[in-house]
Amino acid sequence: MTATRLALVSLVAVLAVAAVSVPAQAASRAPGAWSGWPGSVDRWQGLSSLQLRSQARHRSAGRSSVPVPVPQVVELSAPTRTLYATSDAGIVAVIDARRCNARRASGCDAPVATMTFAPATTGDVSIDEVSGTGYVTNIELGTVSLFDAAHCNARDISGCDDDHPTIAVGGFPVGTSVDPATRTLYVGNVESRVSVIDMAACNRTSTAGCAEPPAQVTTNPGAVWPTVDRATRTVYVPENGPDDDSQPPGNTLAVIDGSDCNATTTSGCGDVPARVTVGNGPAVAAVDSATGTVYVENAFDFSVSVVDGATCNGQTTAGCGQTPPTLDVGAEPNSNLVVDRSTRTLFVVNTQSDTISAVDIRDCHAADASGCSRRSPTLQTGNQPFWIELDPSTGTLYVPHHIDEDVTAFDARVCNARRPAGCRREAPTVAIPDGVFSVEVDPSTHTLWAGGGDTGALSLVDTRRCRADRVSGCGQTPFETPLATELRQIVRDRATDTLYIIDPPSSSLFVLDASTCNVRRHTDCTPLATITTGDVPIALAVNPRTHAVYTANIVGGSVSVIDGAHCNAIDASGCAAAPETVPLDGGPIGVAVDPRTNTAYISLIDASEVAVLNGSEPVGTIPGIPGPAGLDVDRRTRTLYVTNFAGTEAPGALSVVDIGECNGLDTGGCEGPWPTTSTGRGPWAVLVDPSTHRVFTADLAHATVSVIEGASCNARIQRGCARGGRQIPVGNIPLDLALDRKHHTLYAANAPDLEVSVINSRAGH
Repeated sequence: MTATRLALVSLVAVLAVAAVSVPAQAASRAPGAWSGWPGSVDRWQGLSSLQLRSQARHRSAGRSSVPVPVPQVVELSAPTRTLYATSDAGIVAVIDARRCNARRASGCDAPVATMTFAPATTGDVSIDEVSGTGYVTNIELGTVSLFDAAHCNARDISGCDDDHPTIAVGGFPVGTSVDPATRTLYVGNVESRVSVIDMAACNRTSTAGCAEPPAQVTTNPGAVWPTVDRATRTVYVPENGPDDDSQPPGNTLAVIDGSDCNATTTSGCGDVPARVTVGNGPAVAAVDSATGTVYVENAFDFSVSVVDGATCNGQTTAGCGQTPPTLDVGAEPNSNLVVDRSTRTLFVVNTQSDTISAVDIRDCHAADASGCSRRSPTLQTGNQPFWIELDPSTGTLYVPHHIDEDVTAFDARVCNARRPAGCRREAPTVAIPDGVFSVEVDPSTHTLWAGGGDTGALSLVDTRRCRADRVSGCGQTPFETPLATELRQIVRDRATDTLYIIDPPSSSLFVLDASTCNVRRHTDCTPLATITTGDVPIALAVNPRTHAVYTANIVGGSVSVIDGAHCNAIDASGCAAAPETVPLDGGPIGVAVDPRTNTAYISLIDASEVAVLNGSEPVGTIPGIPGPAGLDVDRRTRTLYVTNFAGTEAPGALSVVDIGECNGLDTGGCEGPWPTTSTGRGPWAVLVDPSTHRVFTADLAHATVSVIEGASCNARIQRGCARGGRQIPVGNIPLDLALDRKHHTLYAANAPDLEVSVINSRAGH
C-alpha cells in the first residue's frame, strides 16, 4: 500500500451517517490508508433481504441475466456444466451454464431448479467432483449443508428436493475451498478459525462422518475465505480482522500447511500458521499456478497484494516475511478474483464501484512486478456486484448482483489483458500526487485547484494544457503547496477573488488570495486567515451577492455563517469575528445558495430533508428526499437539484425542486412531492452548467459522472426526467465537480485514484 491512499476522517463520518459501513477506526490506521467500506458479518453476507427488497431494482440491460433473490456466491461445476448460486433467501439456484453464458442466453430466463436450505443466508458453495457432493455454508446457523450434486444439476434435478444433512462447525462459517487430493473441505469462519472436514467420510452417499466434530485451525480474526493451492498443498487464508468496527482491520495472510492439516492427517492443524503482511482488510485470495503467484484482495486499500507462492507456502516459508508488491484496483474489492489463464488476465470485482478490473498479469506476478503500477481497464457491472466466477470454456464471467437480484453473464473475451479496447472508455485524467477530494476552477487564470487529503496539499493544475480539447499536458506534475490536514472543499468568490477552503479534521476554514495562488502566480498560497467553524465542516458555499460563506458541519450538527463581505482577500477586517452558528439536526452535509432570494439550502442526510434558511434563519424544510447530499441551483429555471444518496446500495436519483415556491421568502410550496430523475449509484455531488442547463452528478458508488438534460428536466418541465442521466465512466469514488464553462471542461475529483477526470461538458465524454 502506498502512502498516498488517503486517510479521510470526514468521509468516514459522512458515510456512517449515510448508513454506509465505514469504521470508526479509520483514523487509527497507518498514515495514508484510504478508508473504504469495512463492515461486520454483513459484508460477507451481502445486505439483508429486508433492506434490499424495499429498494427499486433493475435488470442488467443488454446482458444475459438469471433472476436470483439477493445472490451471494456462484460456483461452476464443469463436468455437469452447472452454475450454483447461493442466496440471502436461504436457497441455492441451479443454473444451466450450457444455455446461459456470454454466447448463449436461451437458458437465462430462470434457474432450472432451486434447493431450499433454511430461512437464513446460504454463503459459499463447493463441489466435490469425486463423490458428486455439494457443500453449502449456512452463515447464521453455524452449519454446512450437503446436497446431491450428482442428481441436482443442470441435466438432472431429481435430487434437488432431497433432505440436506448438515455438519456443525459453529460460529459464522462463510467461505469454502476443496483439496481433492486429500478429500478435504476447508471452511473459513468469522470467529477466528478454519474447520477441516473429511469429505470421504461425509458426503451424499456416506454421512457417518458428518456427526464428528471437524478438526480446526486457530487463526487471527476474520479468516473467512480459505483458498487451496493444489500444487503446494497450501491453504491461504486472508485474515480480514475482528468483527468489530472499533478495532483495526486485519492485514495478514495465514499460510497453512495442508500436507499435515487435512482430512486424514491433522497433526499440523494445531501449529501456528506462517503469515504474510498484506494490505488492510484482506478478503479473498486467488492462485495463479502458471507463475506460482497468490493474489490477495485488500478491501480497505482498494488494492491487490502480489505474493510469491514459491517462497511462501506450507513447506517453504522463507519468503513470507517479505512485504509483497501491490496493484491498485477499484472500490472495495471484498469478494472474489479469478485468473483467466488464456488471456493472462486477473479479474477483480470492485463491489462499491460497480466495476470489474481487468488486470494484465503478464508482467504483474511474483517474478515480475514491473507492470503492477499500470492502471487496469474496467468493465461496468450491474448494481452492487459481489462475486465472480469464470467459465473458461465459454469465456464467461458470472457475476451476482445484490441489488439487481440476478446473476449476469459477462463476456471475458471483449475486455481483457489482450483486448483492453473492449473495456470501459474512462475519461482522461490528471494525476494529483497528494490526493484530491475537491476541485475548483478559474478560467481567467487557467487554474484548477485540487484539494488534497494525504498531506493536505493544495495542487494547482494549468488548464491551458489540461482541458477537454487539450489533454496532452495532463501528464505534467502540478505545483503543490502544503496547507492543512485535509482539504475537503474549495469555493471561490469571484468578486473578491478569494478562495475559501475547509479542513474537516481541524474544523477550520482557510481564506486565501486567489490572485497570488494560481498557476500564473503562486508566490503566496498562505492563508490570510483561519476561522474556526462547527465540528467537522464537510460542505461549503458562497452567496455571490451578500458574500456570506456557509459551512455544513456534519459532526457539530450546525451551519456556520461567515461574513465574507468583511473576510476576504481584499478586506480581512471581519475575519477575527466568530462565525454565526445555526443549529440543525439531522446531519448537515451539503449546502447551496440561491442569491436571488438570499436562501441557503442545507441537506440533512440523516433526516432525509433539506433545511431552508433565509440568510441565516431557518424558515422551513423540504421533506421526503432520501439521503440528500449534494445540491446545486439553476437560477434561470428556478430549480434546486438534490442528490438522493440514500446509501451506496440504492439506485441513484436526483430530486428536482421548484424554488420559485420554496425559498427563504416563501416556503408554501416546500412540501412537494418532487419529481426525480435517475443517476449512477451513490450520487454525491451535483453541479449545474447554467449556459446549457446540463446537470452533472458525481456518482460515488458507480465510478461515473451522470449527465442530465436539465432543459427538459427542471422545476417547470419534466418530460425529460424519465430518461434519466447517461453515465460517463470515470475513476473511483468521484467526490466533487468543477466546471470551466469557457473551455467546456468538467473536472471530477476521484479520491482514492489520486486523479482528476477531464470531461468534455458539451460532448459528454
